[in-house]
Amino acid sequence: MTGCQPFSETANVYTYAPNPTGWIDPLGLSNSYVPAPKDLPGFPDAVRVPPKTSIPGVPGKKRARWKEPKGCICEWDYQHGEVERYDKRGNHLGAFDPNSGDPIAGKGSVTNRRVEP
Repeated sequence: MTGCQPFSETANVYTYAPNPTGWIDPLGLSNSYVPAPKDLPGFPDAVRVPPKTSIPGVPGKKRARWKEPKGCICEWDYQHGEVERYDKRGNHLGAFDPNSGDPIAGKGSVTNRRVEP
């Protein structure tokens, strides 16, 4: 190389690449929400009813709610895109897949979690 050359003739291999994990939110701090569907394929008999449960950190917004014929309550989890299911008395039964209706592994019932029936 002779003299002062502002640009190199070869490619610079020391450039910055975009962050490959930029779309991952390991701490769950993202403000993005999964919109509630119109119906729940995994719970075909569930009927949409007026919401009652407020969403923490979102003033004035409530969780979408469905009721099953036997009285179970299904509420939409906007953060995870899942259905939180409760018995007819409002006791938590766990998180369920909205498409299949199957329980989600590791997300069983939480004893002290309740909603207004």
